[in-house]
Amino acid sequence: MDDKTLEQYFTAIQEEFIKIHKHFDEQNKYFNERFNEQNVVLESIYEIIKEYDTERKKIKADIWDLQKAVAELQQAIKPKQQTV
Repeated sequence: MDDKTLEQYFTAIQEEFIKIHKHFDEQNKYFNERFNEQNVVLESIYEIIKEYDTERKKIKADIWDLQKAVAELQQAIKPKQQTV
């Protein structure tokens, strides 16, 4: 093979590598964009779950406080019923 043919092959291979590199860069950019979009969605879901969990804990604490108050009232009423 002469130098000109080798140079043409080398140039063709180099151009293909550049095309492949550009293709992978575009794919990488697309994947990063999709990842960022999904990350925003997942962070939103996490915030909703965190808020729900906080509310659930507050409700649970309120129920416990009410049950405790009812038990105290029942204890306070029992001695009065026995004396009547």
